Amino acid sequence: MTFPAPARAARKGTALWLSRGLSSHATRLYSTTLARHRSVAVCGYPRSGTSWISAVLAGYYGLPVPRHYRWPQLYPQVLHTHDLRLGALFRVFYLIRPPRALFVSLFVKRYGLTDAALGPADALRDRFTAFLQAELARPHEAPCRWSSHVSAAFDRFGAQAMLVYSRSTDGMAKQLAHRIKGLDGQCDQTRLRKLMQVPPGTSAPTTITPPRARTFDWFDDRSEALIQAELHRLHAICPAARNLPLFDAE
Repeated sequence: MTFPAPARAARKGTALWLSRGLSSHATRLYSTTLARHRSVAVCGYPRSGTSWISAVLAGYYGLPVPRHYRWPQLYPQVLHTHDLRLGALFRVFYLIRPPRALFVSLFVKRYGLTDAALGPADALRDRFTAFLQAELARPHEAPCRWSSHVSAAFDRFGAQAMLVYSRSTDGMAKQLAHRIKGLDGQCDQTRLRKLMQVPPGTSAPTTITPPRARTFDWFDDRSEALIQAELHRLHAICPAARNLPLFDAE
């Protein structure tokens, strides 16, 4: 039986999606069991800086970072993931990004916005508020909403695994060095800082928020209330997160 071209494309896309899903599951299972003492996991909600930190830790530990693969990758690696099911993996780094910056970055990436395509301010804020409502109700790329994701990470990995994302390479280097020393007993800070000089956003395949989008005032009373409610929800379900500087801008 011959299928029309659109049907063949749809079947091919479904097969590719299943192949990648099964391969990702097998890769994660291998890394969190047989290679749990040699692999590293960098985890966080989407757009939390995980691509950048994965690249840094890959250089530090001398491991590859497989991405967008079709077949299981069964070797020690830096596992870049938004999935919290990491079993007994020894080295876990969980990135938390302040939600105001995180959701703007996620919105810009989701719709492929450029400075030229941003449009009128009021329309942009309305669109962003609608996006934020939908993302908090039913996340598109993550297994659960942001506050639940962070809370579950605290429960599974402990406060010692938490790193608050910052665009400051110095600030991130200090947090990474502290975590590495806690895991390995020592940290080559000179080497780590050299690896950190690659600025965030240059570790493909991620995207960079354009300049106007980064400085634009996305928030009105509605969207600000949604962010504050999500932060208060996090503090209610995860008291350990109350000391993190998540109300601050990056």
